Amino acid sequence: MARLAEAVERSSGDGEAETPGVRGGALAGLGVFGWRALEPVILAALATEEPVLLIGPHGTAKSLLLNRLARAMGLRHRHFNASLLNFDDLVGYPIPSADRARLVYVPTASSIWDAESVLFDEISRCRVDLQNKLFPILHERVVQGLELPSLRYRWAAMNPPVLPGADEDEDEATDVYRGSEPLDPALADRFPFVIEAPDFQTMSDAERRAVIGGASDDLGAGAEGRLRVEVDTVRRCLPAVRRELCAAACDYVAALLPLLQKLRRTLSPRRARYLHDAVVGVHAARASADARCDPGESAYLALRCGMPHPATGRRVDGARLLAAHRQAWALARLPPTDPARLVLSEPDPVRRVALGLRVGLGAIQLSTLVLDAYAELPPAQRVGFAAALYPIVSTRGDLTAAAFEVIAEIQARVEDPRARTHGMVPGSRRFELWREVTHALAGLQPESIGDRTLHNVLLVAFERDEGDFAPATLVLWFRELVRLLGWQEEVGR
Repeated sequence: MARLAEAVERSSGDGEAETPGVRGGALAGLGVFGWRALEPVILAALATEEPVLLIGPHGTAKSLLLNRLARAMGLRHRHFNASLLNFDDLVGYPIPSADRARLVYVPTASSIWDAESVLFDEISRCRVDLQNKLFPILHERVVQGLELPSLRYRWAAMNPPVLPGADEDEDEATDVYRGSEPLDPALADRFPFVIEAPDFQTMSDAERRAVIGGASDDLGAGAEGRLRVEVDTVRRCLPAVRRELCAAACDYVAALLPLLQKLRRTLSPRRARYLHDAVVGVHAARASADARCDPGESAYLALRCGMPHPATGRRVDGARLLAAHRQAWALARLPPTDPARLVLSEPDPVRRVALGLRVGLGAIQLSTLVLDAYAELPPAQRVGFAAALYPIVSTRGDLTAAAFEVIAEIQARVEDPRARTHGMVPGSRRFELWREVTHALAGLQPESIGDRTLHNVLLVAFERDEGDFAPATLVLWFRELVRLLGWQEEVGR
């Protein structure tokens, strides 16, 4: 990345170099606080002029942010409440042309024809038939087959949607927006950037106080000029970043696709291209402030703000998304002949560990695979995973101390010979689970080393009250795990 750093420094080395960069808080200058971590994404969207969708609870400054961006950028802006929107509000009133051969539209003060930016607020409360008419505006800058030559920015905002038939959230502190419908996946896919608003509770104390104190209607001194300079700086950085990062971003997205599919979060070909461009754009925004920033962190930020699923009511598990990112980014950085590439190409986390053991990955790489697999497994399978892995890694020294400690802690429970007594009420869930455990124990083979370990795994899983597991399924899974790890051969050495 040395060439990239030099190119970025050259691109920002003019008279505007003294203007504070992304880290300085451009959005705070607009009176919008708590969004600092997301500023690179906002700047990337402004520099590339790609559509943006903001998702968040009421009162999280979604509309305030977008309206103030338009104001600071000096744009002719239209703010539509999509829940109240009629198509005539967008295009004006149709009348026959002078020759009566076609319809023409009489524009109003709020129509979209000369707009440079448009915000469709409450888009998840918009009528379905009207949502369909927004597709070409968002994606092609066209309405009724007519181009919108002035339109540069297309933005939308919404509350978190609720899937039909969903129960009320058990957490009373979480608002449920019954009027906010999931977006059609095809409409959600038209937004390259899908950004979830920051949580007020996780903001710093200073940011919360700034929000509580309220923002002035006037933008901060120099805020307009500062934002425009930062956006221009990102634009100048883009060519250099694209040249340097394009191939890695392509490898990264290609590696992500099967991993996300395993998480049941597939991406369309359009979204894959959007994500590639978002990685480049977000890194250009970060690099414009720090030319030596980590491109892997840029890729993860682009991924977090590039998944369309939250708009359709299908949230993405943060821990699993991070694990998928780490694997895909590590894979993208490896040469094609590296054995670790074969390992990281495997989407199943447990199979990755088995392959890692087979090709002899280093302790740090293997430990990362082990911890990722452990985090993704259900609780009962974690017990089996640790018990099957411990005899192998304890003799070979393949893991770092931190990873080995996680495995050893579970193994200590599996090997604990002390007898235990559990009280159970006949007919209770725990009593029925115990019946399933005893049935599974009866089918084990005492002469098998693996089954003797499996005996204790079942007992520990039951003892830890892992009521979400099926003992018979755990038996089959553990035996397959033993086969994958080459356990009998390793333990018998």
